[in-house]
Amino acid sequence: VRCEREKENLFIHSIQFSINDEKTEKYEIDTNTDIIPVNVVINLGESLYDYLTPEITWSIVGESYGSTVNENGEITLAKFIGKITLKVVVKGKNELSMELPITVKLPENASLEDISATVNDGFVQEYIEGESFNGSSIKLWGELEGESIQITEFTYDGNALTPNVTDVKVYYGDLVTEVPVIV
Repeated sequence: VRCEREKENLFIHSIQFSINDEKTEKYEIDTNTDIIPVNVVINLGESLYDYLTPEITWSIVGESYGSTVNENGEITLAKFIGKITLKVVVKGKNELSMELPITVKLPENASLEDISATVNDGFVQEYIEGESFNGSSIKLWGELEGESIQITEFTYDGNALTPNVTDVKVYYGDLVTEVPVIV
C-alpha cells in the first residue's frame, strides 16, 4: 500500500528522451539498425527511490510500419524508409507525455536499385475527370541490396486527372514508377 501511495505523490515536472545517454528531441537512424534503446529522463535525472518509480507506458503513435516498442522503451525497427513517432506517458501524482519523431533513412553509401508501387485494397482506382489521385492508397517499395523495403515518404503527380491519363507517376528521389488509373 505504501508503494502505491508514494507513486501517487511523485510529482513529475519534466521528462526528456535519451538514446545512448544523450538527450534528444528527434532521432535519425539508418535502415541497418534493428534495435533502438530509448530511455526517459524524469525530473531532469534526479534520483528516484525504487518506491517512487512512476508508471511508464510506451507506444508508437500512428502507423508503425511493422515496428514495435516494448515496456522498457526498446524499439524493434521493421525495414522501412520514413518516419515513426514514439510516445511515452509518465504517470505519478500527475501525468506527462512526450513524442519523439524517428526518421529512418538509407545508409550513407547505399542507394535503392528500383522502386515499385501497389494500390491498397479498398481504395478507388477509378476516377472522374478533374479529380486528383488519392496518394494514401499507395504502398511504395524499394529494392535495397536484394531486399524489398517499404518507403513511407514519396511524392506523386497531383494534377487533375483527365480521360487520356492512364497512370500516375510516383517518385522517390530520382526513381520513378507508375500506378495505373482509370478516368
